[in-house]
Amino acid sequence: MTKSDGNNYDNGTITFTGTSTQGEWTLVNFYDVEYSGSYTVSGDAIALTGDETWQGRFTDGSHISGTWQKDDANGTWSAVKK
Repeated sequence: MTKSDGNNYDNGTITFTGTSTQGEWTLVNFYDVEYSGSYTVSGDAIALTGDETWQGRFTDGSHISGTWQKDDANGTWSAVKK
C-alpha cells in the first residue's frame, strides 16, 4: 500500500477464502499485524471492506491494483498472486 504522501506500508500477504465472487480476506503485514474483512468481485472489479475500503481491478490473471481509503487517509495498493 502506498499512502497519498508517497509512504509505503502494510506490505505483506493477503489470503482470500470463499468463492470467485465473494468471501473473506486476511492480510498479515510485515509486522505480523493481521487485518481482515470481506470481498466481492464483479467482472474485473474487486472491493474489499473491513477497517479500510479498497477498490481495485484485476489487470491480468496475477495482478490487482487500485485505491484505498480510511477516514481522511487514502492511497494506492497492488497485489501479485504467488
